[in-house]
Amino acid sequence: MDVKNRNLYYLKIFMSFINFMILAFFSIVTIVTIQNINESFSARNFLENVTYLPMEPLEASITVFIAFFLLLLIIEIRRKETKYTFISVSIYGMEIFLCLLIIKCLYVSYNGIILLVVADIVTSIRDKHNRVLFLVIMGIIYIFSDYNLVSMQVKMVSFQEILGVYSTKINMLLIGIRNMLISMNILAFIVYMIILMRNQMKENARIALLNIQLQTANERLKEMNQQLQEYAGIREKMGETKERNRIAREIHDTLGHTMTGLSA
Repeated sequence: MDVKNRNLYYLKIFMSFINFMILAFFSIVTIVTIQNINESFSARNFLENVTYLPMEPLEASITVFIAFFLLLLIIEIRRKETKYTFISVSIYGMEIFLCLLIIKCLYVSYNGIILLVVADIVTSIRDKHNRVLFLVIMGIIYIFSDYNLVSMQVKMVSFQEILGVYSTKINMLLIGIRNMLISMNILAFIVYMIILMRNQMKENARIALLNIQLQTANERLKEMNQQLQEYAGIREKMGETKERNRIAREIHDTLGHTMTGLSA
């Protein structure tokens, strides 16, 4: 692995770690909050302030992490796969499904996991048309995986509603931690894309330079071929001249011996 790909690989690992921290944060906050509500016998007040009863938080967290680690496994396996087949297309479909499952279990409170998949798509899919297709699909999912949009059609509890049981200070602290982790993930994605674009520009410049060198070599080879043809023509003319001289000498010698014989 060269330096350019190594930097992108380490950035992808960093994005995976940040996403793990974000998923762990959402899961821990949800589990601890529901547990505190049950222990403090304030479930009735909580249910009065939410629009939807959340599913079992432990079960949802287990589902989220199973889907997340399967997603990382798929990304790592495909990184070592160079051929693009029907199976690899199915794997991309599995990635989309896992992203949707994670977003659903988090009640559309976080969709930054899509950025990790996008970072993987732009480097692993070589075919331009298929890459654009999957990027468009992930972009549509990223745009429409918004709580305000989804909650209009599907009943679900928001992360802000879960944090509503805490005091204002703790609420602001938890929201600040969430925003910081999400911002780190977005920043890592931006850096990843900048490095990828810079590497692509360098690769394009290298290819352009190689094309110029190849064109120069072709022109030089064309000139050498032309010179070789001219040299071959000169050699041919020299051969003809040499043959004429040989015939002339033979005729001269033959006539000379004949005249000498006649004189004798």
